Amino acid sequence: FIQEQDEDAHEKVAKNLDNANELCIIVFYENEAPKKTNALFKKIAKIGQVEEFPRPFPADITKWILNKAKQDNINIDLREAGYLGQYCEPNLWTISNELEKLKIYANSRQITKEMIEELCTPSLTSSIFKLTDAVAQKNVKDGLITFSILKDSGEDLIRIFFMIARHFRILIQVKEMLEKRENQQSIIRRLKQHPFVIQKTSLQSKNFTQKRLEEIHEKLLTIDIKTKTGKIKSYRGDNKEFELEVEKLIIDCCK
Repeated sequence: FIQEQDEDAHEKVAKNLDNANELCIIVFYENEAPKKTNALFKKIAKIGQVEEFPRPFPADITKWILNKAKQDNINIDLREAGYLGQYCEPNLWTISNELEKLKIYANSRQITKEMIEELCTPSLTSSIFKLTDAVAQKNVKDGLITFSILKDSGEDLIRIFFMIARHFRILIQVKEMLEKRENQQSIIRRLKQHPFVIQKTSLQSKNFTQKRLEEIHEKLLTIDIKTKTGKIKSYRGDNKEFELEVEKLIIDCCK
């Protein structure tokens, strides 16, 4: 709300906060940290409580998994714990459920990477990284299988496409910055991305030339424009034509 609404809306809300019933609890949830100089934010901070819940770093998630596994007698080592943290959504509740699933399946055996891939639901981010790896290696089969997993995840197909396009935009930016010899901290700060994302993207960028990345991005942009102008049909409940275009793109990019 703070990020998206204008100052007039902020002022109206701020005035109403003064008159709020003391038995009423009002919660403001923001996906991005608002500016602390914002009038509404300052008002909320003055009369209420501000809590930040930053996304945990990969090392923190791995440590949490190992502690949880020890507590619940789950046989998993450091490498597999790190992989599980990268493979699933960075959400401790989700990871806890996946660990329980692995515990039942493994039945005291050592948990392996193969078990994680067979049983656990991959995050949208990890699937997009995997799809990008397949394109980099020109592996059509893995690319289409990963796209099929993305489709079956329940996520909206348009959102999946948007995330793929966004990832390639970040890849282009990271590639340019690395070629200018910018360090990782500078790239993280300028692109405002999680360190894990920049670390993985930096490694992936080595598998592409700048020209190839730009060609792929141009093809993604073409699909986006055709969809928005109705040349590629995409309706709620019927994305077959759009789906086919993305599959053709994956095949084309893997040539």
